[in-house]
Amino acid sequence: MLHALQELLEPRILQTGPLVLQEDDEHSSCPPTRLEKSGQTIALRFADWEYKPKIRIPTNRWLFPLFDIKRDDPPVARSCDYVIFHVPNDPADENRLFVFLCELKSGKPKGAAAQLRNGMLLAEYALTVAQLHGRVHSWPQQTLFRGIVFAGSSPGLRGTTRVGDKADYVGDAICPDLRVATLRPGSSYPLQYFCA
Repeated sequence: MLHALQELLEPRILQTGPLVLQEDDEHSSCPPTRLEKSGQTIALRFADWEYKPKIRIPTNRWLFPLFDIKRDDPPVARSCDYVIFHVPNDPADENRLFVFLCELKSGKPKGAAAQLRNGMLLAEYALTVAQLHGRVHSWPQQTLFRGIVFAGSSPGLRGTTRVGDKADYVGDAICPDLRVATLRPGSSYPLQYFCA
C-alpha cells in the first residue's frame, strides 16, 4: 500500500535516508530530532522549492495553490513540516497505518494545532488518491492520525520521556480523529514510540 502511494508522490517531497527532522529556517534554534525507522515508512518533507538559482517558491505557495497564503485567519494555507506514513513491524499493528504529522517549533507550540489539522487534510487526500489511482492490493483496516509537536520552549513539558514508554496523546478540540503529543526536540525516538 505504501509503495503505491510512493509511486504517485512528487519525488522532491520524499525524504530518503535517515529521518532527521529539522526546520528549514537557518536562524532556527530548534535542534534536529532523529526518528529511527522500522517497518514500512514514507516520509514527506514540506519545504521551499528552489525553482531556478536564486528563485525559491515558498512551501505554502506550492502546497496550497488554491488558497490565499497571506491570510492568517483562518490559517487555510499552513501545514506541518513533515508527514510520515508508517506501518509497524509489530504483528499487533499489521492492519494499522499510522500517519505522523510532525511540526517543529523553536519556541512555544503556538499555531501548531492548525498546521497539524491542515497536514491531516493533505495526508487524507494523498491516501485517497493512492487508493483510487494506485496499484493497491490491500489496505489497512485502520488509519490513525497522530500529531507530534517538537517545541523548544513549551511550559507544559517537564522532566524527560523514557523511550520505553509510548507517547502520551491528547485529543484535538476540532478534529476528533487527530491525537496530539508535544515533546522537546533534539532527542532520538524509535517510530514505534509514537504508535499509540
